[in-house]
Amino acid sequence: TDTHCNPILIKPHDQFVQNLIPFLVPCNFFFQAEDGIRDFCLSRGLGDVYKRQGWGAILEMSGHKKELWGGEADTTNNRMELTAVIEALKALKRDGLHIHVFSDSSYVTNCFREKWYESWEKNKWKNAARKSVENQDLWKELLTLVRCHNVEFFRVKGHVNLKSKSAKPEALYEKFLTWNGSGFSFEDFEYITEMNNRADQLANMGIDSVKGRHAEEPLAAQF
Repeated sequence: TDTHCNPILIKPHDQFVQNLIPFLVPCNFFFQAEDGIRDFCLSRGLGDVYKRQGWGAILEMSGHKKELWGGEADTTNNRMELTAVIEALKALKRDGLHIHVFSDSSYVTNCFREKWYESWEKNKWKNAARKSVENQDLWKELLTLVRCHNVEFFRVKGHVNLKSKSAKPEALYEKFLTWNGSGFSFEDFEYITEMNNRADQLANMGIDSVKGRHAEEPLAAQF
């Protein structure tokens, strides 16, 4: 059985991306970044002892697309979700871009949509239970990158096959609009869903990139 981290898609409304070449991105967007993982014993053909996991991202702008992916051993789903967005934003060449991030990761999207980070920072990185916020290193890095741009986060339902006989595209589209507002056409929804699924595939590639490695071995992201 495989499980995947929530995908993330980011779309800068600008051409200025590092090493601009045709490429694609999801966890949702017109640049999409997506994180995906197979966790613990649920990993596909990978030793559960090592908890190998992966992330993927798709950047898209002005007709150009770029795919990013990578993997790590002995990590967590949430860290892979954060890493996908971080690596996508780090690929941008300059600051001040207007970016749409689409993700089925409630962990990532809810933080920015509900501004959890404001209370974390105010309370010296303690959560509502007065415990230290987990993954502070990645949250702080992500906040620094996000604050260099005008970034909007949108929620997407993951693992959706619109071509399946059991799928209900119109109902899924209405839910998408409930989450994100009426500014998206059905064609937008279809494309974002397609990119989100592609981000899942990239995350699997990230997991495969660490296949056969032990948890203590150093890992490099694949670009």
